[in-house]
Amino acid sequence: MGLERLRVLLQPSRTAAARTMGAAAGLDLRALFTSPRMERDWQAASARIETLGLTPEAGMNPGDRRALYYLMRLLRPARVLEIGTQAGASAMHLAMGLADAHGSADERRLLTVDIKDVNRADNAAWRMFRLPQSPADAKRRLGFDGLVEFRMGRSVDVLRNTYDRYDLVFLDGDHRLKTV
Repeated sequence: MGLERLRVLLQPSRTAAARTMGAAAGLDLRALFTSPRMERDWQAASARIETLGLTPEAGMNPGDRRALYYLMRLLRPARVLEIGTQAGASAMHLAMGLADAHGSADERRLLTVDIKDVNRADNAAWRMFRLPQSPADAKRRLGFDGLVEFRMGRSVDVLRNTYDRYDLVFLDGDHRLKTV
């Protein structure tokens, strides 16, 4: 994939760019992470996600999960790409933050890509972590059917074959320097 094509794919949409430019210019993480309102919203979101039984071993640690939620709320991206789904823990936190940041379902979308079929019952990460459901079942339980899309394939192939643009890309797939 050519560098220019990659730049076009990762260029934010106009509406999200307009919303996030002002926020990013005065990015105050201390205020974000100490906001009583955000803390209340996080507690409510966290309680909903806890019903999924996501263990700390199933991907990200609790602090990183919280940070993803908070950043989604602050940055308010409309279109998010996650590379590396694994058991779906980060996807559910990204989706929850995305849902809470936007009033309309039409404004938001999370595409999460993994090299494996993360929703298959045999040999899937969610089974290895002894989770009670697949990532697809988790998204349904949270009511995120129209918000989250799972796609199987190599991320470079998925990006090569799309003209979609993303406001935020969360890279959590293959962590080798050569691939990243």
